[in-house]
Amino acid sequence: MPEIEVRVLSNGREIKKILRPLRMLNGKPAVKYKKNLWPLINENEIHIDTKTGNSKPIKQGATDRIKAKFKIIEVKVFNNGREIDRIHRPVKEHDGKFSVKYKGNFYILQEGNKIYLPISDNNPNHAGVNNQKEASLDTNVISQIGMPREAGLDECQKDVVQAPPHARLLVSAGPGTGKTEVACARLANLIDNYQIAPSSIWFISFTRTAVGEIRERISSHLHDPGDVFLVKIATLDSHAWMIQSGFDENAKILGSYDENIKNVLELISNNEMAIEYLQSVRHLIVDEAQDFVGIRSNLVLTFIEKLSAECGVTIFADEAQAIYGFSEIDEGDSCFTRRKSLPALLRDDRRLGFVEKGLERVHRTESSRLLTLFTKTRLKVLTCKDTEQKDLDEVIEEVKKLAHETVPSVQRQDFNGLEDLFILYRRRADVLLASSFLGCEPHRIRMSGLPLSVAPWVGCVLSEYTEATLDQNTFVALWSSSNVECLPNSPEMEDAWKDLLRLAGRTSKAIDMAQLRTKLGRKQPPPEMCSTEIGQTGPIIGTIHAVKGREAKVVHLMLPSYTTDARGRDEEARVVYVGATRGRLKLKVGQGYKQWARHLEPSGRVFSPKFSGAKPKAQVEIGHEFDIEPAGLAGRSVFANETEVRESQRLMKSSIGHLLPVEAEQDRTIRYIYRLRIDGQSTSIGTLSKVVNDDLFEIGRLIHQKIGGAKLRPPDIIRHLRMFGVRTIVLPPEATECALLHEPWAKSGILLAPIILGYTTMYFQRYRRRRRG
Repeated sequence: MPEIEVRVLSNGREIKKILRPLRMLNGKPAVKYKKNLWPLINENEIHIDTKTGNSKPIKQGATDRIKAKFKIIEVKVFNNGREIDRIHRPVKEHDGKFSVKYKGNFYILQEGNKIYLPISDNNPNHAGVNNQKEASLDTNVISQIGMPREAGLDECQKDVVQAPPHARLLVSAGPGTGKTEVACARLANLIDNYQIAPSSIWFISFTRTAVGEIRERISSHLHDPGDVFLVKIATLDSHAWMIQSGFDENAKILGSYDENIKNVLELISNNEMAIEYLQSVRHLIVDEAQDFVGIRSNLVLTFIEKLSAECGVTIFADEAQAIYGFSEIDEGDSCFTRRKSLPALLRDDRRLGFVEKGLERVHRTESSRLLTLFTKTRLKVLTCKDTEQKDLDEVIEEVKKLAHETVPSVQRQDFNGLEDLFILYRRRADVLLASSFLGCEPHRIRMSGLPLSVAPWVGCVLSEYTEATLDQNTFVALWSSSNVECLPNSPEMEDAWKDLLRLAGRTSKAIDMAQLRTKLGRKQPPPEMCSTEIGQTGPIIGTIHAVKGREAKVVHLMLPSYTTDARGRDEEARVVYVGATRGRLKLKVGQGYKQWARHLEPSGRVFSPKFSGAKPKAQVEIGHEFDIEPAGLAGRSVFANETEVRESQRLMKSSIGHLLPVEAEQDRTIRYIYRLRIDGQSTSIGTLSKVVNDDLFEIGRLIHQKIGGAKLRPPDIIRHLRMFGVRTIVLPPEATECALLHEPWAKSGILLAPIILGYTTMYFQRYRRRRRG
């Protein structure tokens, strides 16, 4: 988007010069100034008063009145004259048009609450707002197209949203009953109608991936969307670390998450200042409470006990979706130590004063089959017994009976053009195997154990910036020179700048780079700066655990093919139920894989050893959380000079948005570490870490234990890997890894990294015995 320098005139006098992207307003050039679009006069002027000319902005007042009247609307989606979807979306202003977002593009609202997907030879579903009829936010246009219908709350939802701030509610909410929407609306109601300070409200989410969505939903309900950034929305682990780091000057993230939570429990039991801090909270909201078990449920319970008597608490739970009741090793392996969930603990202690409420109406679907699944099958799941195989079998059979159809294995499924599709498996090993069968066919992956993907635009813009502060003019120049607007899913430049300001603004016009690196370099970076899955397009293949709380238009549930142990069958029934209730329109079922897989400690890498045949081999996961490190991307031991690093970074940037085949070959000059190359390219895009080599030697040792003979070593080349995209790695200022890198990355601490994934069969080589004499 081209940028121009614009003179801002008021009453004929120049008051300011601004640099803005050029936009269009009613077919004429315009720029944005103070949240309004102004038409250009004399090529590079805007007149912000009506006395000096005919220049007027879009009627922002009309927009505000509309947005104040409704926040989330129900929208019908049409394609080729046929309704294909119904969605609930916040109203947006996009290039001066009244629109909603669908599949990553903005579409103009027409006839009150409809959007029409234009037909395009290249991409029929993603032509976006530019190919639709012009529509203005002027009230005359609104009177012509009608006011979009508000997606109102039902009576049970209103009962929760409008409850007094001091109320303590335990809300039972099945799938599709609008639990997250009600939680967000309740929080907004506390701020807007009860004047509760946003900074005194805590929202505890079970997963990081939900935090960003929750923040966006809350902002759509608020009179002032900016209030959402004052609310403390985070996972329980993040809340715990906030308390520990705030009241323990020696606080460090050491050991497991459970050990850190244990430290926080001790702190808030004995530290008067920490207790006083908890008593300043005015309202606590907890989502997915059924999944807080063991020490985590104890921590939330202790929070509640330490709150003031006037502090309200709203707990949302669905015990039919409790799938973390055992201490998990992997999504498929459990050590059976049953622990009480948070709702059970709250019911046990009547002194806490909780009143039980329920959300009953299903809003997610109008399919009679899915409605039955969401309601009647849920009752059956709630009564499943721990050790009864027949209870689990009955739930699985009911899911099969209510499914719309069956599907074959993933490599035979036809999902061409289907973006809003989940293909779900029980275990990570099954997701890896399914993805390997698809090769470079477009698809996305969502499961645990993958590296956190900070948006690539950060690295594209800032990887070679080494100054202590970043002002807006410099940022605009860096943004323009890096051509980031051409990258898939990149934000608008103005939005990107606001995100950085919010994270590390030293002033309203300057970024503190050390603070930015500290926040983006955390083990858990801000969720709004990260993507929830890897890959750009295509269906999402994931574990049931990873998509919990999410939904898709169509779900392909690949049912487990293995027999469960004598215990935990009630939880297996709930896992199947969670997967079956992710869909809005259709549920299709298929059969999962029959493969024996295990994982390594401490990395968690999945592998499946094959003991039959003459050649020892194993399918091994590549692309785990710590498989690529900064030293392998810009290290002095890996690249001869900064020119080689820059060429590697350039190649990665040019590959953003593509799913590409990759090979890894051992490099004897750097201790046999595997060097990565895109197929057909001579330029290296980095190396795999030493963790990969160590794990492969351990897998070889385990196979050798089973089959004997000469010792085994890893293969020279790892084939059939894929690069799903590119992410940004950010090192905090104190990181020792910086000393290993070439300049300017050693000083900037920011660089691009490939997102690699594979579940490839590796043939292990036997060491040759040396002859004596």
